[in-house]
Amino acid sequence: MWRTLDEVTPGALRRVEKVRAKVRCHVWSQMSRLPTSKVAGMDLRKTIVLDADSTLVTAHSEKEQAAATFKHGFGFHPIGVWCDNTHEWLAVTLRPGNAGSNHAGDHIEVLSRSIAQIPARHRRQLLIRADRAGATHQLLNWLTALGQVRGRRVEYSVGFSHQERGGDQRYQSAPGDGVDARGDRGRSCAGARRRRRDHRVARPI
Repeated sequence: MWRTLDEVTPGALRRVEKVRAKVRCHVWSQMSRLPTSKVAGMDLRKTIVLDADSTLVTAHSEKEQAAATFKHGFGFHPIGVWCDNTHEWLAVTLRPGNAGSNHAGDHIEVLSRSIAQIPARHRRQLLIRADRAGATHQLLNWLTALGQVRGRRVEYSVGFSHQERGGDQRYQSAPGDGVDARGDRGRSCAGARRRRRDHRVARPI
């Protein structure tokens, strides 16, 4: 097994991803209706939701790229993307344990590969979600540019520390009233609009 994996080239990996995308396109075409994602009791209908997140994997011995982690462990820090609609894993980037959580380049790379896994006709309405590791200007500018493509709507929701409030807030690029945990719309603190340098028009959710 290790010899086979060791011989896999970047070109071979790209071909594998193309085959995966082709198979996924066929499988999704067989569904009478694609599963929908639900947020705060609301059905997002045709929106495809992609969740980006990293995780720590512990290594119990010296291995290639294993390194000390920010939680004082030892191992790896891969970043992956999952489709919330179908609960499918779309792409992952293997990284050493000391890789930065908020590395914009890593987010952009794995999200690009993940979007390529979504059948073309389902890429028209996308929602990208990430925790505060995704709250970087470079990533949000890239997502904003994706939304400029004609016929495509890209929204995003990221978390980041809000020092003035002393807590963790979440902001997204979509306009409109806020939605609370029960799915009710209204002008609560979750619906108040704020302008941030990270977004065109951002509001917490």
